Amino acid sequence: MIYALVVAIDNYPIPHHRLNGCVNDAQSLTNYLQSNYPKEELVLKTLFNEQATKANVIAAFKHYKPAKKKDTCFLYYSGHGSQAPAPAEFKEIDPDGQVETIVCYDSRLEGGFDLMDKELSYLIWEATHKNNPHFAAVFDCCHSGTNTRDVRVTARMAETARNMPALRDFHGEANYQKKTVGGQTQAIPPRGRHVQLAAARSSETAKELKIGTQTRGAFTYNLIALLEQYNGQITYSELINHLRVKVSNYVEKQTPQIDASESQDKNLYFMGQIPKGRPKTYTVNYDSKSKKWVINAGAMHNLPPDRAKDIALRVKVGSKMIPASVTKVDIVQSELAGLDALDKEKSYLAVLDKIPVQLLHLAYAPDSDKEGLALIDEAIKDNPSPYFDLTADAKKADYWIRAIDNTYQLTFPGEDMPVFRRLHGYNEDNAKIFITDTQSVAHWHHVRNISNPRTTLKASEYDIELLRVDQPGAWEADDNCAATAVDIKQEVVFNYDYDPEKEGHKKWLRPAFRMKVKNTGRRDLYFSVVNLQADYMIQNKFLPQQLLKTGEEAWLLDRTDDGSTYKCIPLKVDDAFLAHGVNEVSEYIKVFVSTLELSTDDFNQEALELDNPAKTDTSRAGRDSADYPPQHDWTVEEITLKVVRPTPETSLKGGEKGKVGRGMTIQLPAGVSCMATLNSQPEATRNLSGTAPLPEMPSGWMQHDLAEGMSQKPPVNVLEFYTSEGMGKVNADNPIKLTLEQPVGEDEFIVPVAFDPETGLYYPIGIMDEDGVINIEDLPEPTTSGTRSLGGSIKIFFQKTVGKYLPFLYTHPQLAIGLLEEAGPNEKAAAGLKVKYELDAAKVKAAVAAADRIVVYIHGIIGDTTEMPKANKLVKDSSGKTLDEHYDLILTFDYENLNTPIEQTAADLKSRLASVDLAAGHGKTLDIIAHSMGGLVSRWFIEKLDGNEIVTHLYQLGTPNQGSPYGSLYEMATPLLANAVNGAAFIQPYLLPLRMVGKFLDTLFLTLKQMNPNSDFLKELNDGTDPGIPYTIIAGNTQLIAPAVAANQAKLLQKVMARFKSRGHYDALDLLLFKAPNDIAVSTENIITIPGAAERQHPPVVLTCACDHISYFGDPAGLDSMRKALLEEATS
Repeated sequence: MIYALVVAIDNYPIPHHRLNGCVNDAQSLTNYLQSNYPKEELVLKTLFNEQATKANVIAAFKHYKPAKKKDTCFLYYSGHGSQAPAPAEFKEIDPDGQVETIVCYDSRLEGGFDLMDKELSYLIWEATHKNNPHFAAVFDCCHSGTNTRDVRVTARMAETARNMPALRDFHGEANYQKKTVGGQTQAIPPRGRHVQLAAARSSETAKELKIGTQTRGAFTYNLIALLEQYNGQITYSELINHLRVKVSNYVEKQTPQIDASESQDKNLYFMGQIPKGRPKTYTVNYDSKSKKWVINAGAMHNLPPDRAKDIALRVKVGSKMIPASVTKVDIVQSELAGLDALDKEKSYLAVLDKIPVQLLHLAYAPDSDKEGLALIDEAIKDNPSPYFDLTADAKKADYWIRAIDNTYQLTFPGEDMPVFRRLHGYNEDNAKIFITDTQSVAHWHHVRNISNPRTTLKASEYDIELLRVDQPGAWEADDNCAATAVDIKQEVVFNYDYDPEKEGHKKWLRPAFRMKVKNTGRRDLYFSVVNLQADYMIQNKFLPQQLLKTGEEAWLLDRTDDGSTYKCIPLKVDDAFLAHGVNEVSEYIKVFVSTLELSTDDFNQEALELDNPAKTDTSRAGRDSADYPPQHDWTVEEITLKVVRPTPETSLKGGEKGKVGRGMTIQLPAGVSCMATLNSQPEATRNLSGTAPLPEMPSGWMQHDLAEGMSQKPPVNVLEFYTSEGMGKVNADNPIKLTLEQPVGEDEFIVPVAFDPETGLYYPIGIMDEDGVINIEDLPEPTTSGTRSLGGSIKIFFQKTVGKYLPFLYTHPQLAIGLLEEAGPNEKAAAGLKVKYELDAAKVKAAVAAADRIVVYIHGIIGDTTEMPKANKLVKDSSGKTLDEHYDLILTFDYENLNTPIEQTAADLKSRLASVDLAAGHGKTLDIIAHSMGGLVSRWFIEKLDGNEIVTHLYQLGTPNQGSPYGSLYEMATPLLANAVNGAAFIQPYLLPLRMVGKFLDTLFLTLKQMNPNSDFLKELNDGTDPGIPYTIIAGNTQLIAPAVAANQAKLLQKVMARFKSRGHYDALDLLLFKAPNDIAVSTENIITIPGAAERQHPPVVLTCACDHISYFGDPAGLDSMRKALLEEATS
């Protein structure tokens, strides 16, 4: 149903107020309505001349009372408009001190008042707020631009009202929103959802003139002509764009206006119908002044003025699409050529096919189904886009189109998560819908990229003030709550806060902002503010358009469905994002400033539905002269708003399991309690280090995400503990146990780490065990959090390495040839090398027979030989000669290194060498390069099993000749891991074996017992036996590392080793790590000391270097010591 109220006044009682064309306009419009809408669907009421008293007009609004949700209410007024002094209570919303009015028949009689814009706002709200019908209002009068006439041209404008109304005189005043600020009452009338078309700006006059034999209003005459031409199938925005040109062809200084309480309603057809299946269109009209055809798109719409000839568009003429060319791009419109054959009295619609600006590049994902892509090809041909193109090079694309598993998806390159909801089924309709949604993504980027680098507008001509509400949630009770100005040139972060007294999700208090713009120059400026949201919504609802004169300012306003208006605009991270583990999103605000009237309505678009498994809450920002050049100009400022919302909190108690977010289950030890949430790494970074970024994860490591996340939006990957108690009880023997919802891959290893602000380094605070459970054994001190009411938080990050640990299957013990090969481009390998093992016994034996100089690499208690042989390529002298040139053959010896006695491993080494004819008297040079415990295996072989008749030279690196005090492999690995998580690239290959200790945790293995300084094994080995062959010992000493670095390392080691303080041998560990030179695993003294060595035939050569226990074969200092030992000694 359509409920139409048509009001027109010519015969005002005061003679000089009388007009001639208002009733003519009203009757023409009435005829149009009766001719184009079924009689049974149109309920019409008219008030002409003396019928249109103020009381009657107000009473006539009851005509709309039967209107329901899908009905339309239509109001038309033609007569005088005017102004009246605004009561002080309206100063906030009427900075010019005037209210706009319509002059009713009796308004200027004794005791009469005009019908004020605030009263109209209330009346529209009263008609719409219960049943929500569509409401359209058309005003053909002066001062109608913000109302929520010399041939003879007459202005439909009466002089300013003499009667000054008080607030109490306003109809519906009792329902106005009131508040007191600084002792002054402020009043805002409720505002119903509506679209308003007005004949002129508030500063202009609406005019009537003789057209044919009748006096008509220029605005209404052209409005009806357009509605008849398009049979009503034209949107409000298109109507107003056409009207601006059409009216200007009849009269001067009259610019039709459009306003809507919900910006998207401007894109509805006249009377509220929803357009379906139409591409975005622009209006084309003949401008009689310039004698040119013009389109309502210009530089402000991102059309490049310097490339006008490259813009492609088509104009709809009947059922045909006619190409046209652009000859000139101005600020808000462009001139066209090629349309001389068209009727200059008619208006047309056009579509842009090509805009020569930076396009969004799309590509078909390599794994897409051809059947699905064929339909996409057709959809693109039927609906070409000026905002994106297709590229054959997937590597250069911004997004990938995926047709996979009978679904259509748009993703970022190489990613699986769609940026909006996937469509199921390969069919024509889905392909068209998918391309339409993809157009929205491309249009979002197009608007985001709009700028005017050539602007001559000065920053001093306008001011933009952004205020961040100090206390999230305070805006709910007080729209003028405390707020602090922030720098709009920097990214502005908005954090949620927490109130434990509230229920459910209301505990998390939303942040908010206030923002105003001001004209600080000397000429009139137009302002419009566009909000681009993370789900590709674009809206200009907070400030669609505002003309500000010198010194005037305007606030962005948030209007709710009940008609209330607020300056505080709340922000939100939707549940839809949290469902994907994203708790931080970016919104952008673009402030357009122009000397010409501008419209950003064409930018508006709806949000795209996210690819969520279940329906989630998706609310938006806002509630549920000589000094200036003579030409016009425009500019745009962009402001970035970062909104951060922690995941829902979980209260945890000792001994109980609790699920945090969607990603993990946590069990605290007895006596410990806290509140836990998940957050994003960027937010944790801001709280830990202000604006300075945290260091990047070292090579080989990556941040482990605790949820799947979404493309180009940071996922939650930081665990935060608030309001914690008893955390001092957490240690290696009393850990926090954390189980991840998503199983950890076989080739993944996760380490929980903390960040130390003092040193600027990460350090491990636990380990992952063989079942994938993460044990947190130490906790950092609380640091600042974004959730102020909760105080500081303990922040835990998660680092991950990925890679297969074993490159081949061992058959312990194993002697093999180590062949060095170049690693492939996708293989993670130190120095670009990998080791390939030849295991065939016959081939090994043949290679030994053919070689003269042989080197055998033997690993230690941690790891294997996969990295050691690379030293043959990495160690080189000043001439460039490498160890590879020094030896003919590389052999590797791998063995079970935890529970097999060292003596047995030494015997196995002798046996394996003998099996390839390397026994006593073999007549070749055979050197051993042994790491860590491998040096003890070699010594027992040489000194106790006659290996001195087989080995030529033993080179030890980090061998604990006098033992090491560690009580478990995990204790040894912990400080090494601390160095590794901050280490250089050369350390990373050794992380793969190092990480395996997580599978063994605190087991005291046999070989560790044998390496205890007081073990029987070491006593027997160190009995003074002279092997009679030369030894070279390379010992790491971390105290030789640069002082600043060493100091930071020491601080971190003290933190990570504190978890073992309750253990009886901690004093020995403390002595090793903090009071004596060491390579972390072994004291330097215990590496270089062999009893009786000085009396040997070949006293050992000792070299020290600035590296730790796992770095000898990668650290430049370790490699340099190997150069001295193996190449310089050999030369000498």
